[in-house]
Amino acid sequence: MRVRPRERRPQSGSALLSSWYASRAFGPLVGWMGGWGIHRRRRDRDGQPGPDRGAYSFTFVGDLGWTSAADLASSTLWSTVAGVIWIVVMTYICYRGIEVSARLQYFLLGFEVIILVVISIYALIKVYTSNALPESIHPSLAWFWPAGLDFGTVVALRS
Repeated sequence: MRVRPRERRPQSGSALLSSWYASRAFGPLVGWMGGWGIHRRRRDRDGQPGPDRGAYSFTFVGDLGWTSAADLASSTLWSTVAGVIWIVVMTYICYRGIEVSARLQYFLLGFEVIILVVISIYALIKVYTSNALPESIHPSLAWFWPAGLDFGTVVALRS
């Protein structure tokens, strides 16, 4: 929102928040309403994060082989309890400070990349050993040039 640019504070970490802009330009009531509207939109879009996170956790653990945990995913009570535990853990991590959160994020990103590589190698092995689904196809370098045009044609089209 650029109604009153002189009110902006680019050195502030929260300068891009619409509620901050609205508050500076139109007053605290409009800023509060903007922040509340964003909160409600996120709440409506994301649903109930606690029970959803709990149900996903139980489903994930069930997929790893603990089938009795997978049965708890359909229970509203236990999904809510697990979701509240997730919220408490994440709140504690935030309370501990940004250094703990940053280290946790580094770990999670590294873990995610490792899992991605393992799953990709596993999928490629299945495809190339013909153990994949019948509709699976062999990867091709042509996929990285989706237009199917040669370089000269692309240069001619851009001119």
